[in-house]
Amino acid sequence: MFEVDLLPGNRGTGTRTGKGKPGRRPSRVPARTLRGVLLDGWVLGSCLIVLGSSGICIRLALGMSQRIARLDTTLREALQDSVRVAERLRTGSLLEDRRDSLAARVALIEESDARRYDWPHLLEEIAVATPERVWITRISDVTSGRPRIRFRVEGKALDSFGLTRFWNALEASFFVKDVELVATEHNPVPDMGPDANAPAAYHFAIEAGWEEPPHDILDFVSLEEMGT
Repeated sequence: MFEVDLLPGNRGTGTRTGKGKPGRRPSRVPARTLRGVLLDGWVLGSCLIVLGSSGICIRLALGMSQRIARLDTTLREALQDSVRVAERLRTGSLLEDRRDSLAARVALIEESDARRYDWPHLLEEIAVATPERVWITRISDVTSGRPRIRFRVEGKALDSFGLTRFWNALEASFFVKDVELVATEHNPVPDMGPDANAPAAYHFAIEAGWEEPPHDILDFVSLEEMGT
């Protein structure tokens, strides 16, 4: 018995097998060519997507590297600027402290210079106001932070009249104000010169303050006149 292969490509290739039956060769499907694969839309689209994604990833990686490099440079510059600013602030703080110290010294010198004639005037006024039969034993500064000088005069008086005259003379001075009798004590005095027979004397303490006198009563003298 004969069998005829009607598939294309197998024509005239019949063989016999077994009991005189012709053998059948397997059919061959034609393979796709490279051009056909490239013309396939799905394959081409997938390739384009892969290539595009790879390019985007490479570009992003390069851009990120450049950005990181710029950020690193900016960070180093910022750190250097911070160090310079901190150094300038420290130097500025030291200069301000030195300036404040110098300003305080200058203010103290100016204040001392402005008041250098206050005590001479006060001592002169106390000496002029001291009457007979009154002895000054101590003069002390009790200003203690007040804006104006305040002083204490301690002494002895043979009688209350001498103490009263001394008090009134201090109050009449243009350089003295707020005269107060803060302490008085009547004690016997064993020896007081020509008045040694006096049975007792008044020990007193008077406090008063410095007062700026009116300018119309002051007599200003130039240094040239003082030198002559």
